[in-house]
Amino acid sequence: MKQRLNVDNTGDRFIEAKLLIQNMLKAKVIRRMETQGVT
Repeated sequence: MKQRLNVDNTGDRFIEAKLLIQNMLKAKVIRRMETQGVT
């Protein structure tokens, strides 16, 4: 049970980290576009 829980937790953390990175990249792109006056 403990091993399975650990695996699930690391999987969730990995997905969360992936989403965080994607959101950060999106924010960077949007900011860059705003500074260039595209939006």
